[in-house]
Amino acid sequence: MDIGAELTLQIARLVQERPNPPRSPARWSLVPAGSHLTWGDARAALAALPKPVFVAPMNEPGWLGIWTPATFDAKTRSRFDDELANQIAYYREKLTAFGLTDHDPIRFEPATPPLNMTAGQFVQWAGDYAIGAGVSLHAVVNERAARIVIMPPGGGGPPLGMQPNPYAPAS
Repeated sequence: MDIGAELTLQIARLVQERPNPPRSPARWSLVPAGSHLTWGDARAALAALPKPVFVAPMNEPGWLGIWTPATFDAKTRSRFDDELANQIAYYREKLTAFGLTDHDPIRFEPATPPLNMTAGQFVQWAGDYAIGAGVSLHAVVNERAARIVIMPPGGGGPPLGMQPNPYAPAS
């Protein structure tokens, strides 16, 4: 299983559920291709795309806008490359601030079952998949690990899909 493609689908699913009750798409449509794919086929299609790729979760569950660098003009490609470099630097700085190395664990707990990867795999994902969603990292209290958190579109409100933090210190 391509962990980067899986994380991308999990994040898209979570973003598309809001404000609706949880529901997983039965099929995925990758636009502009317009294909109707199972979860596994969508994961394989994302994994097969030339990297980096920009993925935009659309309003309708299961629909993803997909752009590869080949679709960009030179100015847009330069801007995209700069944004991607900034994104990677942001995650590297957060990991350093948390005292984590490339081998420490990163979790995405809204996935069922929770998705686990190393910090190095997460940074690789950040360089391969630029996603139109607010993705951040939170340190896990009393553990050498971090959690991937997804902020709601437009900001405001708690992270998406988060249950009360089981790692928070007791009050």
